[in-house]
Amino acid sequence: PDGLTDLLQQADEHGPALDERLRPIMQAADEPDADAAIKLAAVPARLAVVIRDESQLPPLQEAMLTGELTYVEPIRTRLRRYAAKLRPQWFELLRNPAESAARRFRAALGVVGLDGDQAATEWTDADIRFIATELSTSFAEYQPHLRELLRPISGQLVPVLDELFDAETSTTDQQISATLALADFARDDKELLARLLTRATARQTEILYTLVAETKTGPVRDGLLALTREQPDENLGQLDRVRLGRRRANAAITLLRQGERDAYFDALRITDDPESLSQFVHRCRSW
Repeated sequence: PDGLTDLLQQADEHGPALDERLRPIMQAADEPDADAAIKLAAVPARLAVVIRDESQLPPLQEAMLTGELTYVEPIRTRLRRYAAKLRPQWFELLRNPAESAARRFRAALGVVGLDGDQAATEWTDADIRFIATELSTSFAEYQPHLRELLRPISGQLVPVLDELFDAETSTTDQQISATLALADFARDDKELLARLLTRATARQTEILYTLVAETKTGPVRDGLLALTREQPDENLGQLDRVRLGRRRANAAITLLRQGERDAYFDALRITDDPESLSQFVHRCRSW
């Protein structure tokens, strides 16, 4: 599938002369008893012919919505010429709660591809939240490919992935998936990555720390230092006190790992709330 786009450009040079050779493959796939292998073999043929034969649009759309993930990119790239026609159809599918989440997500992937490398489509907050959630709950082995498909809108997905990173409603697997996506989409935003480290579990820290390990100056260091010094307000609830204690401890551990052998002590200087000290003691050895 990765080579289809280039091959299709070569096929276009032959035009209708190639169509007749490909038509038997498509006809075989249209038979009621055609198996999955025959239908899959017809996808490249349909992609070659579709620029002259719009009747191939429905089966190609179905292949994108339900077929092998590796074919999503060549299909959506080839169908850009029909963007004005397909975009409203795919948006309607994406926003239809009666449809399965899998088909809605594939429709979203299709819309992303219609814009090419530019995020020109206007997405609603609900669209972005749905896409980010589906990405984080997809099978782990599919996620690198899905991130590539979603890269044009990666910046819009980051805020929702940030929420999923440590949301109480997120499963452990979902939190790890959100972390991997953030490490990919926001790898150049060192300040964000440092803030995420202060909320991270041990496994999430393994993923993120290497991206900020050498960033020992500027806003990253200043933000970590400020957090180690933050004291809980007297009106802060117990759950928020625990969260703040964890964040202070994580900031101190990050500074310690970076060689800041004095700066991290601020997290251990406590008044009437030992949470950050307790969290540091609990985490520092294993981390």
